[in-house]
Amino acid sequence: MSSGINFDIANIGKELNTSKYATKSNDSLGKDDFLQLLVTQLKYQDPLKPMDDKEFIGQMAQFSSLEQMTNLNNSFVTNKAMALMGKYVEGTIEENGQMVELTGNVESIRVAGTNAFAVVNGKDMPMENIYQIMEPKTEETTSIGSSDYINISEYKGLIGSKVNSIVSGIEEDSVYTFSGNVQSIKVIGNQTFAVINGIEGTIDSIALTEQEQTIYASLKAYLEDNIGNKVSATILNENGETTKITGIVNAVAGDDDKPNVIFDNINTPIDNIYEMF
Repeated sequence: MSSGINFDIANIGKELNTSKYATKSNDSLGKDDFLQLLVTQLKYQDPLKPMDDKEFIGQMAQFSSLEQMTNLNNSFVTNKAMALMGKYVEGTIEENGQMVELTGNVESIRVAGTNAFAVVNGKDMPMENIYQIMEPKTEETTSIGSSDYINISEYKGLIGSKVNSIVSGIEEDSVYTFSGNVQSIKVIGNQTFAVINGIEGTIDSIALTEQEQTIYASLKAYLEDNIGNKVSATILNENGETTKITGIVNAVAGDDDKPNVIFDNINTPIDNIYEMF
């Protein structure tokens, strides 16, 4: 075998010029770019003088190292973002094509692929757009000492886990237990909450307006029309416990007047979680 790399330069150049490389605005290549270069190289190599095995293994090792570095960088970005939980930040976001300033306490962190966003006043602020970080501000005081706010790194392991939690029940001194998956961690005031998806319950009652009562023939019809919307209801679990809940309707099934519902975006205090699995 040849120790050199033999491939059709003209075809590779033509393929790469018509690919995503032609539109890149920077000079750096990511792991996807590296992989496409390697595949293109193999595609157009001279079959009579193929790439040497050792050289191919070496390039695959380089790709593996690049992938590991990318994953490490993504983890670093996520951890850096998590450290902002509860902090007061100043930065900019894009609205209607314009960059506008946004300030406030970081309510939660959202990670999308390799990008991390601080959620401030319900809006996503890219990490790179934050230009000042301070201690959290509340209504009672302009700032709180570092010992007075929650270190979110203690709870980031909860994200993605299924948990059991309790909240207050309808009846006096009663509790309601539920299970769901932790979507994110958020801070409201001085209290930290887990935002949980996939909470199942049977609708016990919903306060509908007179107009809604005339429009919908049943509670199930009302809920089916509000999938994706925030709804407040009293729900009943399999243990006969009831509680009031406000969340986004994910799915509806069961009887017309006592439908089974799956809710998302339910806040529960971190301290109320008693089991994780």
